[in-house]
Amino acid sequence: MLEVKIANLKLKNPTILASGIMGESSGSLIRVAKSGAGALVTKSIGSDARTGYPNPTVVELECGILNSMGLPNPGIEEFGKEIEDIKGIDIPIIGSIFGKDEEEFSMLAKRMEEYGL
Repeated sequence: MLEVKIANLKLKNPTILASGIMGESSGSLIRVAKSGAGALVTKSIGSDARTGYPNPTVVELECGILNSMGLPNPGIEEFGKEIEDIKGIDIPIIGSIFGKDEEEFSMLAKRMEEYGL
């Protein structure tokens, strides 16, 4: 394998799951890890649950595809319960967060750290 180091992260290979729908549930994170990813990035998680925007959220353009999901997520507390099953994954997992101010970002980062991410 092509082992790489990015900052303090040592990866078995340079493939990293981007933040998105595959990073929301423990089942999909485990599946991507078993498929050989070098690291995982979670779905972006905020303080509270959000349903996101109503459809259509994806539009095909001449130059590509544009999406705007509206940051749907279960909220930080529910996310913590969801990822209990991923404790045994042996690759780096990077928590993706969003917030409205420095205080919220700090709280979310601390929660992700408590979850082992």
